[in-house]
Amino acid sequence: MGEMGEFVRSVRQEGTNEKGLVFMTGDLNVDSRTHNMTGGPLGEWGEVEGESEEYREMMRCLDVPEAPRHTMDLLKEAHGGIHPVTIGDVIVVDKMKGEVKPKEVVLTEVPDHLCRESKDYILCVPTPSTVLGDVEGTRESASDTDSDKIEEESYEEVEQKGKEDARKERVVVAVKKTRVEPFYLDPKVVGFPCTQLSDHYGVSATFSVLPLQ
Repeated sequence: MGEMGEFVRSVRQEGTNEKGLVFMTGDLNVDSRTHNMTGGPLGEWGEVEGESEEYREMMRCLDVPEAPRHTMDLLKEAHGGIHPVTIGDVIVVDKMKGEVKPKEVVLTEVPDHLCRESKDYILCVPTPSTVLGDVEGTRESASDTDSDKIEEESYEEVEQKGKEDARKERVVVAVKKTRVEPFYLDPKVVGFPCTQLSDHYGVSATFSVLPLQ
């Protein structure tokens, strides 16, 4: 993880990349969830705020001190501070009793059954003109009208900031959607032995690159 952080910092220091936008995505093999055993009837399977110390150390390694803003976890931002499950998800059988069972058992190794870990990320080293205020989280889709509104609001937000650095960059990168993509398969389809494309969920983000007038 330290080597990845050093690589990102070295790239930003080369030539014209000093203010460049950097993304780090994929399975980083660091579980960010706390697995709080007191989180209601579902215990560690419930949605709880907070994050693991291992995750905090990872974010410290991947931070770029000279960047205008700290490295951001877009999935966390999109889920209101909650780290979403990306492997070992569960089906709740009885919420009151806290009874659950594995959601996927064909591709997922037995030790990962019921683990409900968050190991997949979309991290961003933002520029002054990166707008994260329009993150849509897990909403399935947005209408054309919503998309137009998002672009207008993103542009207005940058204009209101009035930052000279943002004007120099000439563009603003607006995060429109960040979500977990389970990639479920229909169990009724003949010939599919599993219900997901992978043991891990996928993650995705949609961006708009908008010109500053």
